[in-house]
This record gives sequence, structure tokens and C-alpha cells, in this order.
Amino acid sequence: MRPNKARARMEADLQAAERETIPHIQSIGRGDVQDEFTFTFAHPQIAYGQIEIRVMPQDVAGYPSDNSFLVYTNDEVSSEIGETLDNAMTSTADMCIESLLRAISRQICSVLDVQDGNRDGNASMMDADVDADLHSASESYGSGDDDILFDSDDSDDGEALFDFSNDDNFGGADGARNIVRTSISDAVLSTIRQDFRTVRDAGFRVGKICGVDYVSNTSIMTMSIKARKLGLSSETHTAWNLEPSDYVVLLIQYSGAYVSFEDAIKKPTQQIPIEFRLRKCSRYRPEIEEAFSAFKPIDKNHPEKSNQEIMPKEAGGLFAFGVGSSTELLLDSGFLPMMKIRRQTNASWDDAKIIYSEATKSQRDRGSIEIPTSRSKSTDTGDKNLPPILRNDNMLSKQPTLPLVAMQFALRYLVKCTDYCMICHNRIAENFDALKPYVCGNSLCLFQYMNLGLGPSTDHEIINQEHVVDLLVSFCYASISNSWDKPRMREFPLGLNLRVPHIRDLTYTKKTDRDIIITNYGILIDPIEIEVSWLDSKVVLPDILQGNRPNMTIGQWIVIHTGTAFHKDTSKTVKMDVFHYARVTQIIGSVLWLHIASSHPVRMTPKNRKQYQDLDWQQAEPQKAHMVLCDLLLDDLETDFERSFSLTLLLHTLPSVGEMRSFLLGNPARQLATWDRFLPAAMRLLRWIIASNRSFIVQVDDPSGGASKGLDRSQERISGLSGWTQFRFAQGSPEKEALFLTALQEVKKPVRTILAWHGSSLGNWHSIIREGLNFDVVSNGRSYGDGVYFSPRFDESLGYSNHHRARWSLTNTDIDTHTALAIWPQSSLQITEAISLNELVNLPERFKCFTPIYVVHALHWIQCRYLFVRTGSSIDHTPQDSKRSKADEFKQDKEYVIQGPSGQKIYVPKVAIPSAAESQRNGSSTKLEVDVPESWDTDDEDVEDAEFLAPEDDTKNCAADPSEHLSSTLCYQKSQTDFRPGSLDYSLLPQLARPSYATKPAQQTIQRELMKLQKVQSEVPLHELGWYMDFERIENMFQWIVELHSFDPTLPLAKDMKAAGITSVVLEIRFLRGFPVTPPFVRVIQPRFLPFAMGGGGHVTAGGAMCMELLTNTGWSPVSSMESVLLQVRLAMCNLEPKPARLDSRSSSRQYGIREAVDAYTRAASMHGWEVPAELKEVTME
Repeated sequence: MRPNKARARMEADLQAAERETIPHIQSIGRGDVQDEFTFTFAHPQIAYGQIEIRVMPQDVAGYPSDNSFLVYTNDEVSSEIGETLDNAMTSTADMCIESLLRAISRQICSVLDVQDGNRDGNASMMDADVDADLHSASESYGSGDDDILFDSDDSDDGEALFDFSNDDNFGGADGARNIVRTSISDAVLSTIRQDFRTVRDAGFRVGKICGVDYVSNTSIMTMSIKARKLGLSSETHTAWNLEPSDYVVLLIQYSGAYVSFEDAIKKPTQQIPIEFRLRKCSRYRPEIEEAFSAFKPIDKNHPEKSNQEIMPKEAGGLFAFGVGSSTELLLDSGFLPMMKIRRQTNASWDDAKIIYSEATKSQRDRGSIEIPTSRSKSTDTGDKNLPPILRNDNMLSKQPTLPLVAMQFALRYLVKCTDYCMICHNRIAENFDALKPYVCGNSLCLFQYMNLGLGPSTDHEIINQEHVVDLLVSFCYASISNSWDKPRMREFPLGLNLRVPHIRDLTYTKKTDRDIIITNYGILIDPIEIEVSWLDSKVVLPDILQGNRPNMTIGQWIVIHTGTAFHKDTSKTVKMDVFHYARVTQIIGSVLWLHIASSHPVRMTPKNRKQYQDLDWQQAEPQKAHMVLCDLLLDDLETDFERSFSLTLLLHTLPSVGEMRSFLLGNPARQLATWDRFLPAAMRLLRWIIASNRSFIVQVDDPSGGASKGLDRSQERISGLSGWTQFRFAQGSPEKEALFLTALQEVKKPVRTILAWHGSSLGNWHSIIREGLNFDVVSNGRSYGDGVYFSPRFDESLGYSNHHRARWSLTNTDIDTHTALAIWPQSSLQITEAISLNELVNLPERFKCFTPIYVVHALHWIQCRYLFVRTGSSIDHTPQDSKRSKADEFKQDKEYVIQGPSGQKIYVPKVAIPSAAESQRNGSSTKLEVDVPESWDTDDEDVEDAEFLAPEDDTKNCAADPSEHLSSTLCYQKSQTDFRPGSLDYSLLPQLARPSYATKPAQQTIQRELMKLQKVQSEVPLHELGWYMDFERIENMFQWIVELHSFDPTLPLAKDMKAAGITSVVLEIRFLRGFPVTPPFVRVIQPRFLPFAMGGGGHVTAGGAMCMELLTNTGWSPVSSMESVLLQVRLAMCNLEPKPARLDSRSSSRQYGIREAVDAYTRAASMHGWEVPAELKEVTME
């Protein structure tokens, strides 16, 4: 079969396999090189639940009959699984892709079945080793009960929380293999409820999503708090993509027995079946499907999908958010051991983390742990600046509760996330209180940070902040440009496996005779002379290399250098040095077939880029060229000059940010990483540039002349700076913001802050937005002492930016690399200058110097507010300044008024300086929304949650055995209700057979609801309950008969019932095929109500069906309990608005028919725009 046809067949088979359901096979996708594909093998016995497997066909032209597959994984797996994958090349030969996947799945499962017999013992031994090390560490730290920490012996677990059955539960996960399955006791249930009441009493919202009952094998509980109560500034909310109205939700999933605080202390960590997820939600509790989805394994092919925030704002939506992902990792990996350490040693959380890190390190290398026997000072700092709800520490109480300890732990690390590395979670030593979290200086942490997809989504940032991404790349390019005497980048992206071309700059001192110099540019290292055919996209290697050919493989990246090209208009050959970046797609003998990803002139000047666009490579004849490999590891380069030059080469290959955005918007399913114009190293470099930005930057102006994308920020624009593009710019963690506020309290002047400009060379801004304004590096001398230099005069600060060099480079396009270009050629902004506007504490007399310029040595006295850049375009797109209201202007201190360009006055709106504006009103800085009345949280508490948290009533039961509380022995007082159970004649009511769709999951769900209602009915006095079910008469659990009774005697409905001698309203509830995803159908059987058109109400339709959004697909939630449904239906009947419910005195004894009920229900739903369950029509057929 010809290669193209075979590849097309294989591509079709791969797409077909993606649609198939293959046991344990998930996330089938494309690999990093052509023809390679990947998939995830998911299994509960695999570490972390899944492994990523890569498959490379060895002979595409022979697929499928004459092909074999190389199957491997980069994940850590057992030797048996590794051997299975190694043998797959022979065992899966001649197979199509689907057969291959099924075979691998069967083979790995066979290995796991063999391993299963030893799994429990091995896990226990491993856990015991770690626990022993932690125990030793804690003993060296402090004194305490030797037996309380990390006891690996089997202990009495008490009664398990759940009664496991062989049937699957709706939405539930499979039960763990080694969990004892027993019924929950009243004592354990009481403990659970008390634990979560403690959480509620501490100020958090509690949600019972599923389980915590007699039959479920998985339980999920949530705890939440409004983000506005975390004490974050408005800039922090925006930078973290966390709206003040959002809830921060901690989900806890229990698989098996409920884990109390005491249980967690006694058991080895590996034996505690508990998982955590930290999410944001617009409601205090998510939907059940969203909760279960949160605990699904991460797609290792696309880990960034788990943390990206490209998502609509929906009611109740549960979303991951970037800064929360790191805290979530710590919750699942370190929280429980750290909690045990704190319990044993009374250490702080930070000290417990140190002990845990040293203990786990000891477990790896078997070295000794040296922990001081005491610490005179805790490493925890800054907690005093947290809001009160976060300063509380349940660990210090006499009886800690695990859920509350976990919630306080999660929020503490979330709010202080910028103090810690997002991977190892150790405190970051750098003296920069960033606004966004990042990693420490360990290159391994940076590698894992990028591979796990943490931080902002590259695609999301490009779509929503195109010009901010352009600015970030431009700043990076300027920092590594050879325009400067030395590179200005302070930290290079090492540890990311960035592979760069074998091309060096002209300062390279190890040149050999084989190397080729490109005049006024650089050196090709050990190039290969080739012949390239552009029409066929192929390269022919010379015969002389037959015995000394480089190790070329499919997927290898190369760079081709050509010195001439074909001009499309003149049809002549012109001289121009061009780099072509290509990936090898096929190798046959000495011929390489290529995919050309990127081509650009070697000298990337505006003039050369324009000339390059006139070239026609398809018409060019085959030509001689030179080729070098692109496999040199950036980390192996010796000098910063070499690293800078190589990074410049990668940035030259990038499309413009505008092109990237157009690509993403062209198809919602696209991802930038899959675009064939990107080198893998260039894509990783772009991700690093965006993810390593620790400042908050958002555009105010749209430099393209159109409307600014996203939120309208026109009211934030500062007037008087025509020609300068404006960005909101903020640095500083919530902790630094709190220190700034504290410093403002010392100011006794009417205006507590002053404004000032800061200018710096274009090459410095890449480091400034990552490390903050500081004085670690001397750029322009320090004539006025150590500190950060500011000026109230715009022109004076601009003088520090060396702006003449960057502007000169734009107008001199024939200059060599070593003297100029600091501007990223693909940039639409073409930034030539940058300057920031900053807010300082109004105590200039305490500055290091305050005349003629300000020198501020206290970094927490500085808050960046704006960044202004001048673009290289000759057309000024910035909006014209219009008249602004004096009332909205920020009133500056008259002694320290700032000046704009050329000394002109500028208009600064109050909203531009939020902390200063607030300080003028009430003496405080940026409004940190903490003490918000609970009534502001309009998200009503779910009825089931309220009942779950309600205190137990010691006198609630009238008999010791709940089974005695059925129809004949119910607790009621005749003097308080005229309703009598057992008086309804069931023979006159419709009786349905069990439906054909009565599946086990639906039956289990309904059975659980029946058990709950039976228990409630046995405990609550009849006149208080207001409804009654005769559980002994239920023969078909998909059809319930419920009587509503004991209405308020002042209601018109109650008066009509008394006059007609009726003591109850009889309801029928039918459960449809889709329950609990779709709502039940609820209707009145008797008596008949007065229709709405004739003055009736109570949400009863003319056909007897209930007219309620809750009972339609639009308003229904699968987590709604039937008890809450009965309560809502009863409340609706009692509602006097818009009209009270009344009985139809003409025919109150006649029953409603099912067809008229369905018809009336459908009409009412259509009128309100509510969605009706599709299976409703089945009701009328029974």
C-alpha cells in the first residue's frame, strides 16, 4: 500500500478507535511527532489511577498487515507492566489500532490480577516505612505521646459509614477493593453531623452532595465560603480569576468508612480513603454530576485542561482555578501527614511541612533526619494579617474535627499561595511578595509545574488578553536581545528540556573549520550540506554521509539555512539568508521528507520581513543549503550570551499573537499546542513566558484601535498621556497589600498616598514583572542611595529607560545583531518605551531621599498601579481625552502632584487608585471585602443540608423501634389535627405496575429516598410534618401516594377543605425513566381545585399537575431530595400570591385524570419557557 493511503487508513482507524468504548482505555490522542498517538490506561490498581502510553508505528507504509508498533510509557510502572509494553511490538504485530488497544488493555489487566495478591502487604510496608520516618522526625522535634503519631498497626476502625451492595449507585464510584462493608450506626452518623455542624458554626457553608446514608458506597461533602470574605483586593480577585461573588468550595470524598479526626491520627495515611478537591462555584454547593466529575483522573495528555479557566459563567458551575490547583495538590499529598505532625509536636503548619519534607526525603535516601528539639520562633509569618475566619485554628481546640481542619488548612494556603512553591510547597526565599503564585528556584519544580499544566491557560490568555501576551513576549525578547552590554534576563527557563538549534552567536569561541559563519549574524555548528526541494518538501543528504550519517529519526527537528530565494514578482533569484524550521516526517534512504513549520529571514528587521513576504518557495528550483539539528539542550549552554541567542532563535519562529488568536477562534476545539506551526520548544517557551508572569496586567486601551476585549475599562483611563497605551499593573500578594495598609495608618495627612513614575530600560521589564520593583541590580547608578528610584516628573523617569536606543533600532533596519534590535519583530505593539505609575506611602520625609527624586527603600511602601508603553506604530490609536468630572478625579497631595509628558497636567480618576480613593473616604486602603453580612449571601440553603445539620432531638421518638412508627402507631395529637392516617381508600386510586425501565440504579435511589422519608415520618409529629405516606401500601416504588394535611386553618384552602369535610389533598408522584436526572411528575388526584382562570391559585394547574419550575428539567437538580420536593409542593399550595388555592365546590369530589394533568403541565411549562422531560409522554401510556 502506498505511504499516503496507508497513513490515511491508519488515521481513519485512529479516529474510529476514539469513538469506541474499550475497557480501561481513555483519552486517545495525537502524540508529539507525526503518526505517534497516545492513550491513557486507567485502573484502580495503577499508581495515581492511570498511566500514559505512547505508540509509534514502525512501518506506516505497511499498515496494518506489515506493520508493528513500538509501545512505551514515560511514567513509572512496575517491571511487569514495562515488560508487557516491551513485548507489545511482537504481540501486536499486524493489528489494526482498535485491536492493538484491546490487546494491551487485556495484557496489562492480566498483570495487575497477578499482582493483586501482594498489593495489600506491599502498600502497608511502604506506608509503614514513611510513617516510621515521620515518627522519628517528630520525636526529634518535640515531646508527646509516642503512640499517637502514624501508628501502622491495625486499629479498631469503628463502624463503616456505608452499607455496600453489589449494585451500582447512581453517579457513584466503585467501592474500594479492601473496604469493610458494614452498615452505619447512629453513633457514627451523630459524629458526622456534629463534625459538620462545627464547620458551619465556624462560618462556612456545608453541603451534603451524596451519600452519608445507609446504602451509598461513596459520599461527597462540601464546605464553602464567599471569596469576598478572604480579605483579597480587587486586583487579586481579577488576577486569580476569582470573583468576589464566587464560592471557594472544598469537596471531600469518602470511599467507605467515614474518617474522623481520631481515625486519621491513628491510621497510616495510605489506609485513609479520603480525597480533596478545591474548586470555585457560583453556588455554595455544586450539582452531583459536577462533584463526581471533579474527582475524575486528570487527562495526562492535556493536563492544562484540568486547570484552565476557559469556561462560561453558569449557575452552580464547578470550576478549577489556577491558584487553587497547587493547594489541591498539597491537600492530597501532604495535609494528613502534616496534620499528624502538628498533633504530635504542636508545631505550626510551616514547621510541620519542613518535618514532613525531611522525613519523606529520608525515606528516599535513608539518610538521617536532623530536626532541632525545639524552635524558639515559628516559621509561620503574616497570619495576623489574615481575616479572623482564616486566623482561627481548629487544631488548637480540645476536640479538632477533620473537615474543619482541612478547610482552614486549604484556605490558609490558598490566601498565602504566593509565599510557597506551587510544586514542592516550600516557602519561597525570594524577597518579592508576588500577586500570582509560582515555583521556587528548583528546576525540577519548574519542569513539573509546566508538565502538570498549572498556572494560567496559554490559549485562554491569548484569546482574552492578546495585547498582554504580546507585551510579555516583547519584554522577554528585549531582555535577551544583544542590544545590551549583557543579557538582562535574570532567570533563564532551565529544566524545561528546551531543544535549540546548533547555531551560536559570533562571540562563540570554540568554532571549528567545519562551522560556517553567517555574516554579521552567527555561526552554524557542524552543518550538513544538502539539496532541498521545496515543491516536494524533501531533503537529499549527500552520498558522502553514507558511512557517517547523523542519527536522524522521524520527528527530529532541523533547521535549514538558505542564502538565495525566488522572487514572485520579478521571477529572479535574490540574495537573502533564511532559516527554515522543519520536522522530519519520513526517512527513506538518504531522502528526508519534511513538514516546514516556520521560515523567516535570519536578520529579523522590518525591512527584511517585508522582503521575505515577496518570496515564492513553491516555484524555487532545488537548491543547495545547509542543515543543522535542533536538539541542543539549552541547559548545556555555557554562558548567558549563548542562552539568550538561542532563545531569540526560538522566539523568531513564533507566529504573531494575533495569528495565534485567529487560529484559536477559527475552531473552538483547537488548541495552540496542536498547531503545526509551532516547534515544541517554542511552545514550551511561550507557556513559560505567560505562566512565569507574577504580576497582574490587563489592558485598558486596545492598541489596534478597536474596542478593548473583555471588561470595559474606559473609566480607568488616565488622561493626558496621548500616544501611550495603558495597562492596569499590580504587584504584591494579599500579605504585602496588608502591610501597605498598615503603613498607611501611620500617615496623619488628609491624602495618605502620593503618585510617582518609575522608568527602566526595556530589557529590565521582563524581570520587573516577575521579581517586582527592587534594588537588587544596579542599572543606572545609585547617586542618591539604595532603594527604588521614582520621580513625580514623567520626563525625568523616562530618561532612565534608555528609550533612544529602542527607537533608533526601528528606523535603522540594516544594523547588525550586536548593536540594536530589542523589539520582537512579530509584535503588533512594537514597544519602544515603558514606564509605570506607582502609589507610595505619603511619608516622603522617611524615604531614603525625596528631593529631587524619591528613593524608597521600604518595598512594602510601593504599590504598582499602571504600566504605560509607547508603540512603534506611526499611527496613534489611543482614544482622545475628553472632559472628565472633577468629582471623579483623584485629589493628589498639593505638595507632591505628578506631572505628565512635557510637564503637562494629567487626570487620574479615583478608580485608578482604589486604595488611595478609599483612604480619602474612611482612612483605609484597598477595600478588602471581609465582613460582609451573611444576608448578602442570597444563595438559599438546601433543605436537605439544613435537615442534615439540624441538632438531634432527644425526645423525638415515641418508641424505641423505628419500625413501629408506621401507619398504625404514628405520633400525633388529635387536638392539633383532624387528619387521621389510614382513612384513604386506595381501591379508588390508580394503581400502576412496575415500569419496564425500573433499573437497579433508579430503584436504589428511590429506595434511599423512601428510607429517609420513613425515618422522618417516624420522628416528626404528624401535625408538624404536614404530609403522610402509608409505606405498607407501596407496591410499586415508582408510584407514590402522598397526602398533604394539617394546613394553616386561616388559609382559604383549609377553610374550603373543612367546609367540604376533606382532611387531605391526595398527590400522586410518578418517577420517570430518567430519574433522578429528570424530575418526578407530581399531580393532585383529589380534590379538584378551582382553575386559575376562575380565581384559583396554589400553583395547581387546571388538570391537577403542579405548576412549579422545580418539577421541570429547567429547575430540577438530581441532588434534590423527595422530602424537599414535598415541602416545596406544600408551600406552593399555601402561597397566597398571586392567588390563594381554592377548592372547586362544584366537583371537589371528582378525581383528576392523568391525561388532563400531563396536558395542563405541558401547557404551563411552555408558557413559562420551562423544559419538559422527554419521557413524560410515557406517563399517559400506562
